[in-house]
Amino acid sequence: MGLQVSPRTLLFFFSSKNSTFNSLLVISFIKLGTTYFAYKRYRVENSLTLLEILLEK
Repeated sequence: MGLQVSPRTLLFFFSSKNSTFNSLLVISFIKLGTTYFAYKRYRVENSLTLLEILLEK
């Protein structure tokens, strides 16, 4: 379930005059993305270790 951002919206954000708002928006997007991927990786690692524990017994 990835974030769908069309090139047109990105172009609109980058071409608009309010650059501080743009940078804040980009930073929040990046933070959101990294948090999401870290969470997904954490979930996968947890399920793998859980699987290993179950297989050992």
